Amino acid sequence: YHVENLTYKDLLNQLKAKGLRQPDYTRALIKEKLADQDQEIATTSCKVTLACPLGKMRMNAPCRASTCDHLQCFDAQLYLMMNEKKPKWMCPVCNKPAMMENLLIDGFFLNLVQSPRLPPDEHEIVLHNDGTWDPLNYNKDDVAKLATKATKVSTTTLLLHNNTLNTGQTGSKRSYSDAMDCITLDDTEHSDTPGKRIKLSDTNSSDIVCIDL
Repeated sequence: YHVENLTYKDLLNQLKAKGLRQPDYTRALIKEKLADQDQEIATTSCKVTLACPLGKMRMNAPCRASTCDHLQCFDAQLYLMMNEKKPKWMCPVCNKPAMMENLLIDGFFLNLVQSPRLPPDEHEIVLHNDGTWDPLNYNKDDVAKLATKATKVSTTTLLLHNNTLNTGQTGSKRSYSDAMDCITLDDTEHSDTPGKRIKLSDTNSSDIVCIDL
């Protein structure tokens, strides 16, 4: 008999050729585990690490055996490399047999580790009971504040770069650079003394816009 020794690369190519475990399967498993009626306290979310338990780095090809009942995956390449050197074929998560023929790359977690929503330095996520997920440090309030700040900056930038001013007459405009804008600063409400005016633009203009504060 001729026995051919397969390298971990050969096995990895075979594993990839088998296709992916469908994301919907894992999503349904997440919902099932987080809706476990046996638990006294309802669980709406759980934390899962994206770091392989073997190499402690983010997984590139997250997989697990069909004989395992946990969500946690491990990196297929690292697992095959270790079993090439010292064959054990034991799941590094539950320590149960995880044979080559039972391994499948998980499509849900593969999409997750490749998602642009996931910061490059983030190795943990939160799974929700509706099958969705968020980075561990995700904060909706912070995102809302950033969105509001970005809107204010955009509005200010738009105003500063507006190069025309309407004079109030239809079809009549004047250049912003040709106008002289002044701010009147009055210390008293009924003072007869003219307020102090600060010139903001071109001194050669005859147009004056004053704002009383």
